[in-house]
Amino acid sequence: MSNLETKCVLVIDENLPLGLIANTAAILGVTLGSMLPRW
Repeated sequence: MSNLETKCVLVIDENLPLGLIANTAAILGVTLGSMLPRW
C-alpha cells in the first residue's frame, strides 16, 4: 500500500522585514490549515 502525504511550502522574500515575514507565514498557515479536514 502507498501512504500519500501532502506537504505545503511557503516561499517568502527573505529581504522583507522580519515582522512581515512572520505575519505572512502565520496568516498563510492559518488560512491553509482551515481548509484541512478536522481529525
